Amino acid sequence: MIFGSSPFDRYVFGGDHDVISPEAKRGMQLFYSSRAGCGACHSDSTSNGNWRDTQGDTGKAAFANNGVGDQAMRVPTLRNIALTAPYMHDGRFATLDAVLDHYARVASLPGS
Repeated sequence: MIFGSSPFDRYVFGGDHDVISPEAKRGMQLFYSSRAGCGACHSDSTSNGNWRDTQGDTGKAAFANNGVGDQAMRVPTLRNIALTAPYMHDGRFATLDAVLDHYARVASLPGS
């Protein structure tokens, strides 16, 4: 799912530095920073890691521990994320705003 002409694609892959806002650039910096840690699991901008196609496996899929059990879960792509509600591994959030609020609260907890 590469959309070649999305603002993200034009910025990251096309070098069009004026296509996204300064706020979006700061958001990307935070997303990939160790402070937020989002990019640790959602590391591939076009998919959720390796895949399988007609040529066979390209490698292991991206998996992460969700912190609520002992089983790893597949990390989803963030492409078209606004179209894929509900959110989180258990569907507990109906909106992206609720997801961001959740992570803002988690980040402000003591020891975070």
